[in-house]
Amino acid sequence: PLELKQGQAYYSEDKYNLLKYNSAKVGIDILIEKEHIQKIFVPFYLCPNVCREIERHDLEVEYYSIDENLLPIIERAEEEDWIYIVDYFGVMDTKVDTYISEHPEQHYIVDNCHSFYHKPNVGDNYIYSCRKFFGVPDGAYLITNAVIASQPRLVCNAKQAGYLLTCLEEGTNACYQMDQYIAERYEGMSLLADAIMQSIDYESVKQRRRMNAQVYEERFRKINRISVEPESIPYIYPLNIGKNIKKELIENKIFVPTLWDQCGDEKYKETWEYDLTKNTIFLPVDQRYDEEDIRYIISVVESLI
Repeated sequence: PLELKQGQAYYSEDKYNLLKYNSAKVGIDILIEKEHIQKIFVPFYLCPNVCREIERHDLEVEYYSIDENLLPIIERAEEEDWIYIVDYFGVMDTKVDTYISEHPEQHYIVDNCHSFYHKPNVGDNYIYSCRKFFGVPDGAYLITNAVIASQPRLVCNAKQAGYLLTCLEEGTNACYQMDQYIAERYEGMSLLADAIMQSIDYESVKQRRRMNAQVYEERFRKINRISVEPESIPYIYPLNIGKNIKKELIENKIFVPTLWDQCGDEKYKETWEYDLTKNTIFLPVDQRYDEEDIRYIISVVESLI
């Protein structure tokens, strides 16, 4: 069988009230039901799949804008209300913690899907995505203070995990269709994903992502309209200079995603969310890349701006 290093996952049941699901939206679904949430504030700038997951429940959803620090702009919330707050791109751990500390009267769901290494500090409920940071077929964590009856059963899913090998041999572009399969299922994490999560060198991944982000920061800090915390361990590096060069980067074989399309509609045109959607260039920082790769990407970006 596949030989994996025997170690320990970064988050484990002996340290946290941790539940393992196949995707982040399952954790959100469980939490909304368990906490009987009646009203929740949700950012306009958010994955549409998450918005749909929240909206399908019998609760009131009020959407909010974010400021230049990517933090909520909420004029009035009652003590029983909840706030869905996002650690965007994994570059604002301290800002999120500070915001929660300054508004302790609210209930929070902290979306750490872009910030795997942001440990639970001040909030009660944290959502993590394993797939956005590591080569696993599925996987998400819910760390919560809520009392949830039992750990979901880990499932056998090896037949659907073959795309990891295809990705290894043919590249990531060959494998995006698997997202839909995972999105349609509400179940526990797969046994394979759980085993892989116990085999990862988390410190090595952390240092590589941090180093790559810091190389970008050395060059772009003075012109980037998005503030990146110095010790960030990002999902991607967000560069916003008020100019859209995504097409040109893709033509140079540098894939840069758009997050998230719905905020690129005309009705958002005069908003910060629209600017984020249209003009933010999300540069790769993950552990597949070294400093030489990052400096090459920087040289291409410089040639275009």
